[in-house]
Amino acid sequence: MKTIYTTHVLQVGAQVSSFQNGDFIILFGMDVPDELKAYSYIIDIEKANPIQPGQILMIDGISYRITAIGSEVMDTLQTMGHCTIRFNGATKAQMPGTIYVEKKDVPSLQVGSSIEIEEVDA
Repeated sequence: MKTIYTTHVLQVGAQVSSFQNGDFIILFGMDVPDELKAYSYIIDIEKANPIQPGQILMIDGISYRITAIGSEVMDTLQTMGHCTIRFNGATKAQMPGTIYVEKKDVPSLQVGSSIEIEEVDA
């Protein structure tokens, strides 16, 4: 597999556990707005090749097939390190800054957790 994107968690917002029963996580770079910092996983801002449905999101070695991509994901991910990842299996993006992946349990990330997106070999 070819790696499209890679980063790791630098900080964990104090309130991310309040989303444990939800189906999403929020990623942000170090310049996260104050009102979102407590609810976000803070990551390195890395440049990404185009992200597309069918690729694989890997979080700490657990794979999630990408099912849909919001229209602004590439821009916000590369400029602010921001995107939301929804674990609901939606095949049509409803929010422009969101990556949708197959429906699975939401992982519990911690400082040092790795996040990668990989191209599936044809």
